[in-house]
Amino acid sequence: MIDNKIWKDSTDLLIKATSSLKPGEMIKVETFRLTDCMSALEIMDTKMDSGLFSQESVGNIDDPLSLHQALWIIDELFNLEIMYYRGDNIAQTLYSSIYYSVEYEQSAKIIDNIRSLLKLNDFNPKNFITNSIIFPYIITTAKCVELTLDELRRFNIYEDEDFSMKLFGKNYWGQISPEESLSLLQDSITYLEKNHNLIKSTLVPYSEQANMVPEVLDQTEEHQNINFDIIEQIILRLKLKKHFLSSLICLQFKKIKRDPEFVTLSQTELNSTESYLETIMKSYTHNPTDPTNSKIDAFDNSFIRKLSCDMPIRRLAIHTPAECLDLFKTLIHELYLIKPFLNLKSIDELMEFSVAFSQRKVLAFPYTRSLLQSLICSDNVFLLKYHILDFVRSSVSNNVGHIAFTLIRTYYNEYSQKDNEHTDTKKLTELTNLEKKIDEFVSLYTVPLLNAIKSYYQNRQRQRRVQARMLVDIEYMQTKAEELDEDIHKFLGPNSKLPSQFVSSENGIPNIYLFSNSVYITKLQIIESMLKMGFSLNVYQQYEFPLVFWYLGSIFEVHYRCLERIGLINRAVKFRFGSDILDQFLTSFAQNPNSSYLSNASHLQDSLYFMDDSIKNSINKDLSLFEREEFKALNDIENLISPRMSFVEAQKQISFGFYIFTEILSCIKIIPIPWNRFLDKNTEKLVETIRNLNTKSTSKGSKKKSKSGNKNTSLHKNEKDDKDMEFLINAAENIVNCKYQESGARGNARFHLRFRCLQRLGSPIPNTYEEFASSFREIFTGLSIKKLLLHSQNSFRNASKILENLAGTKTSASNQHSEYFVDQINSMRKLCIANILSITKFLNNGNVLLPGNSIVLDSTVINIYESFDNLHNVTLSLLKTKLAKQLEIIVKDSKKEQNKGDSRDLMDYLAELSLSETPKNTKKAIKNDNINNDISKSDNELILKTLHLFSLTNWECEFSYKYHKLWPCINLTSIQKKDKI
Repeated sequence: MIDNKIWKDSTDLLIKATSSLKPGEMIKVETFRLTDCMSALEIMDTKMDSGLFSQESVGNIDDPLSLHQALWIIDELFNLEIMYYRGDNIAQTLYSSIYYSVEYEQSAKIIDNIRSLLKLNDFNPKNFITNSIIFPYIITTAKCVELTLDELRRFNIYEDEDFSMKLFGKNYWGQISPEESLSLLQDSITYLEKNHNLIKSTLVPYSEQANMVPEVLDQTEEHQNINFDIIEQIILRLKLKKHFLSSLICLQFKKIKRDPEFVTLSQTELNSTESYLETIMKSYTHNPTDPTNSKIDAFDNSFIRKLSCDMPIRRLAIHTPAECLDLFKTLIHELYLIKPFLNLKSIDELMEFSVAFSQRKVLAFPYTRSLLQSLICSDNVFLLKYHILDFVRSSVSNNVGHIAFTLIRTYYNEYSQKDNEHTDTKKLTELTNLEKKIDEFVSLYTVPLLNAIKSYYQNRQRQRRVQARMLVDIEYMQTKAEELDEDIHKFLGPNSKLPSQFVSSENGIPNIYLFSNSVYITKLQIIESMLKMGFSLNVYQQYEFPLVFWYLGSIFEVHYRCLERIGLINRAVKFRFGSDILDQFLTSFAQNPNSSYLSNASHLQDSLYFMDDSIKNSINKDLSLFEREEFKALNDIENLISPRMSFVEAQKQISFGFYIFTEILSCIKIIPIPWNRFLDKNTEKLVETIRNLNTKSTSKGSKKKSKSGNKNTSLHKNEKDDKDMEFLINAAENIVNCKYQESGARGNARFHLRFRCLQRLGSPIPNTYEEFASSFREIFTGLSIKKLLLHSQNSFRNASKILENLAGTKTSASNQHSEYFVDQINSMRKLCIANILSITKFLNNGNVLLPGNSIVLDSTVINIYESFDNLHNVTLSLLKTKLAKQLEIIVKDSKKEQNKGDSRDLMDYLAELSLSETPKNTKKAIKNDNINNDISKSDNELILKTLHLFSLTNWECEFSYKYHKLWPCINLTSIQKKDKI
């Protein structure tokens, strides 16, 4: 088909091309792949075959439009644009617009027509709306996409996971630059505003003449209040697009890198964009575009089938217009963060910003995440103004103090002053070489440290995977840091005069390990982040929560001890050298100030030609507000160690509270264990079945069976006995599987599988399953469930108090932490309070709901587990006794009938029901045929029945993340109330 109208017969061409092929052989090229083969099989499928026309019609760009239809097209295109920014395929979104996917030759003519209309006033009612409204908006949208892709092609994010960068060989509207398209859109806005009345009086009659839907302008009071003039609505959308494109032009990395003042320009444009967006959202709420009167065939949903596509097509997540408007507002607010991001003044602020950004409720747009990563570091420039080595030095100083870089120089100065007449050349050479090694380490540490920070700007799934892989690099850097520390220790020698706790008892050489401790702190932060993210990402099964919380708590304990040691080292060194070491730090910092890669803002005037005079004036006032200070140097880390320790301790308390709470919920079956689901669901039935079967076995031989009296009753009893035996066999099979799953070997295997990326690390020393089991016995032996729940509640309460004091200290005593850290503290406090209320609700309802619940709450976790284990062992024992008797009967019958198949199968099954783990008292009960009495001697049966009603019947557990994106909130819901067991 040529020009969408003329058909040409290609039969002869195909016959000639396939003349050398064998029958059944397909035409293929050397790069023919499985995807191409699958595409070839899509013939004659209306959804898959691009050559088969469907019944849906597609409009023509030359068809005249009404104003309502133009507004509808703009709104639909806006929705598709937002979907594209969120990561959907461009061929399924923007390319589907017949006005967007215009080939080069035709688009060049359209641009000439637009310029002719807007500059020469060449009014043509037929194509006026298309040329003055639709195409300027389309071209501007294409330029927004172009600028977005320019940033995304820096590959800070992962293609096809976060964003689809494929253009399928197309470059629609590529012959015009973003600045030219912006000028074109401004001309369109100006023309519409000047000829407002003329357009209304001219286009409405023309629409009626063309048998189109007439323009209906609602003049009611309500609509007059929100300015519901259809032309004004269109102008609002054009202005919105204009200012958004202006902001993207200013946010081009090449421009920001040349002069960060472009960020200030972008903020002004974003303010205007948000202002117009708010107006549109209000008007859309009152009177959205009516699709019944305005919808036309302006979009081809199967356009992707006309492209050379080598990727599977996925279903789009369609967003409503209101959702798209909210998402666009979110994008604007994300771009607002760029200016404060560039004004961060310390490593602490950078880390707090990064953590807060990664925990946003709605994942940030790929464009924003990529731009922020570009601004972090480019060409060895950090945050556009500091040298990257200064950033690494500041990071090390932030973790362990400035003594990491000043200790050896301060020590040498003291050493040389004692012996001025005989300067030790060897010592000076050692100092010089050691300082070179420090510089080499700082340079080597740059990439891992940058990757650690940039990982917070990936999507959440990728963020966790990147951090897990980074642990290997950090482990290597820690090894290098330890080697450097060993050289520093040798340089200081046995005459360092440090406290004995920081000196080796063997040779008197220090063992403070400053650089390795700095890397170690970074490693612990990555491990903590990685473990916490697994909850909200559903990496862990709910039954694994106690295990993960226990492991996380142990990491926080190690982190706390490390910070405590760093604080002691800094105090000891400061006491040893006094103020000399601080003076040395300030002197070295003044001699090597942070490099500021700034230029004047005079050339910015060239980029303001597309802006209004009022905007230019406001920008000139704001240029001076973009402060550039040196990256904050830490004068004394001692003031920061205590708050950091408090924050780590608060998280440790939260982990411990969650560990106890989730372990109890798992014990009483509110959190289900996959391999225990059948047994947990049928606990009460299992107890009743054992009682019934055992009662019948103990009453054997008491009465003789009647010969013919009650045959129907006997048949009914036999059927019930068969069902009981069938249920007992099913339960026994589940018990055997549970015992296998709960064995030490399987638990150890699951432990190593869950923490496999941490087991390969040299430090912190990996925890073992045996340590977890030992900790479980130590905590849960001897204390009742009620007391344990109160301990859990106290842990959350202690964490809340620590966080409250920490927030007050940070905001009043020092200004080291930003608003992002305070917001994080507040969200964690809300989380603690919510979990305290959940435990209180559970305890209160547990005491009131059932009189028998006190048995559960007053029991220990160990007792409940032993109750279940005893029930399972009794089940296996009873079944084995029953089946052994049946085996005797089958063996006797088999001797007569010479059929031993059933007996072999039954013997194999009995072998699986091992009694090796059965308690001795249960074995005696089996021998004495008195199993029922064995159960009744204890409260096990009552505990299990109460437990079944208390947990499975009355409670549901849900883990939500409404307060914090990493820490869960446990919501317990009572679903049924009973007065008695």
